[in-house]
Amino acid sequence: MIKSIFTNRPLTNYHTYHLPELGKYHISPSTSSKVVYTSELCGDGHHRSSFARIPRDLSPTKVAELGLQRYYEGGFEYHPDAGIGACGKLLIRRIFLNPTTEQTADSEYIWALENGNWVRIDDFCEKQTGRHTHSTKRILRDGTEVQFRTFDAWDCMTADTKYSGTWLKRNGVWYEDQETSLNYGPLPELENWHSGDMRVYVRPFNDAVINDPSVDWRIGWEIEKEDTTARDRARRMNNRLPYGWHTERDGSLDSSGVEFISCVYDLMDTEKQLAHFNEFRWAIDSDCTTNCGGHITISRRGMNSEELLNKLFPFIPMFFSLYEGRLNKSLCGIQTKSEIEGRSRKAIHIKDAHCVEIRIPSKVDSVESLAWRLRLMRFIAKSIDSNKFTHYSEVAEAMFEDTKLKKIMNHFYADDRLRRKQSLTYLFGSLLEDDHAVAFKSDDEQERLLERMRMAWNSVRSVVQDAVTSKFSTSKVNSKLAK
Repeated sequence: MIKSIFTNRPLTNYHTYHLPELGKYHISPSTSSKVVYTSELCGDGHHRSSFARIPRDLSPTKVAELGLQRYYEGGFEYHPDAGIGACGKLLIRRIFLNPTTEQTADSEYIWALENGNWVRIDDFCEKQTGRHTHSTKRILRDGTEVQFRTFDAWDCMTADTKYSGTWLKRNGVWYEDQETSLNYGPLPELENWHSGDMRVYVRPFNDAVINDPSVDWRIGWEIEKEDTTARDRARRMNNRLPYGWHTERDGSLDSSGVEFISCVYDLMDTEKQLAHFNEFRWAIDSDCTTNCGGHITISRRGMNSEELLNKLFPFIPMFFSLYEGRLNKSLCGIQTKSEIEGRSRKAIHIKDAHCVEIRIPSKVDSVESLAWRLRLMRFIAKSIDSNKFTHYSEVAEAMFEDTKLKKIMNHFYADDRLRRKQSLTYLFGSLLEDDHAVAFKSDDEQERLLERMRMAWNSVRSVVQDAVTSKFSTSKVNSKLAK
């Protein structure tokens, strides 16, 4: 009985052929085969041409082990001058070459077939050696996928081995460089603020503003989105956007959710912020739902958070009126004054010793709406510095009487809608401060204001009314609407 090198089955009927790589071998006539032609250099210096048959279907591993790459398609075009090696050791010697000493390389390398050509990859590390091949792929800088075979075992290589100075491997795929792996490789997961690496990345950008003695007012923006495309683009950037912006996951959003968080800015540096907003338009203009919000964190040099909050109180009823649809939300909803002062984490939140977070603003649907909020916050900051408003009623009046504030408001609100917002500002202010219109209106003005307040309250959605009355009681709300 004779066995073929292609199979372990005994052969009772066979033909004998010869190939330079194998010498003489046997193949059964019943084996599906292909005709191959070869040319062999003989001892007399002449070439001998002949033909032979080899199995049509043979595993890539077997093809590589037998050195028959040049006879098979799919990248197995053998070049007679190429050696195949791993870890600096020659696994298959060049044809007709019988070296007197072991073939080694100056550095670790491997020869791999790539698109039919043998390619030497330098600085290529394996944990084991062996004549086992498997198919893998490389991703080039333009995203082109290149299939090739290599002689490492399936799990031999370390996860992020670099070679040729830039290439790295992730999840069994080689990428031409770090940027290629971010653009075309598996996406990094969204991180959270507790990530030490994220803090290290963000801190220099924030410190540059916080430690600048010329900057009095500081601001930071948080923009929640539910948009898979924007989220994945940010993840491909490893969640680290330019200028200290970064992305985090947010448990209040669905599976497409992502939170874009800015660096700390000089509030008065409008030019820089608008330039960055436009650069991040792909994120700021991306899709969002009513689940999304746009938190604003503000601080002022020389003020602790309690002092800043006290300066902000005249403006808080206006925020409640502008974003009334958020008053029933669990994470940004309405609060009493004592709850705000007690650091309740809802509409207004004392974030730390120096910052106050305004959490009630609704979704940011465009760069233009974010730029509008920047204008409003600048107005508030300048008003605080000039001690312009000390009571919510003064802010409410300014919505029509102050030229700058009215211009800001009219960008989004025509006068009829603005009058409604003004009336709600009076109502929410009277609830927070527990006073009545009589405290700041004459008798004839008071009745007109109360009528507008009643009309505005009746137009508020029932779920929002329920949130307000559950916080202050129905009787208290009614008392603020009565003379």
